[in-house]
Amino acid sequence: MAEVVEQAQHAAAMAASRVQETAAQAVALVHNHGPQPVRRAIERVQGLSWKQWAIIVPLIGMAATALTVVVLLAAPPVLIVGGGLFLFFLPVILLTAPLWIPVAVVFLIFTGISLAAAVAVLYLFKYHRGSLPAGGEGLSRAQEVFQDAVQRSRDFLSQKAQDLTGQSYSAAAA
Repeated sequence: MAEVVEQAQHAAAMAASRVQETAAQAVALVHNHGPQPVRRAIERVQGLSWKQWAIIVPLIGMAATALTVVVLLAAPPVLIVGGGLFLFFLPVILLTAPLWIPVAVVFLIFTGISLAAAVAVLYLFKYHRGSLPAGGEGLSRAQEVFQDAVQRSRDFLSQKAQDLTGQSYSAAAA
């Protein structure tokens, strides 16, 4: 019996260590590759002390309890009154449906096209004038470093050519 208990404890310890390793890998993955706001939020949560957690957790519980009470108290009257109004106006809604269904369809089509156009204009603006895409800063910096290296090489070679021949070579002519 003692062996079974010992084996169960060992298996539980192994499972707990695997879970802990997996959680550490997930946190490391988010830290290394996650978006900046998520990384900041994780760092803030990890930086909380037990005293802060002792304040936060009951507050979240109280807020959830209060929200549940509000929903339970507010939902039945809203459902009853709203359902009654819907049943009261249902004949008018059904009789006027041939009028408002085409209007609603045209409205939805117009708003969809307008939204698509706004997104396209925003994309084009960002493409031509806006900020660089993700990783663009690094690419821009690499381009600057490359251009700087090319310019220094031209200057160096121009200076060496001038030293060897005694003639002045312009970097712009090369």
